[in-house]
Amino acid sequence: MFSQAVAQQQVPDLDQSDAEGIEINGLIVDETITKAGRDFYELFFQQWTTPVSTISYSLFIRERPMNGLGSQIVVYINETEIFNRAAQPRYDVVEALAKHAVSIAYQYVQNYESIVQQLGNEDQQGSGIF
Repeated sequence: MFSQAVAQQQVPDLDQSDAEGIEINGLIVDETITKAGRDFYELFFQQWTTPVSTISYSLFIRERPMNGLGSQIVVYINETEIFNRAAQPRYDVVEALAKHAVSIAYQYVQNYESIVQQLGNEDQQGSGIF
């Protein structure tokens, strides 16, 4: 009985509103498994500059092995797939793919933010009553 009371006192009581305020924005997650995938991640990470954005997002770089030489590189922003290409183990090919993926991801974040802002405009908001 006494140990339960002590255990209850040591656990901090987190309010639900405090947990909602904690957010990590712009996280880049590496889920690659081969050297070519790791090279892609490192090149992507070096070239990525976080855009000034009010939306929260996370980038996931995943790799799926393919038959023969190579693998499939897939880049997600949150749950949306934005880039999907087959990668060869050649460094110059991986470098070109990383540059292309960075430009696509940057455009996606900018376009998504402009769409969110447009939907938040007074003209697009309503009460739902005609």
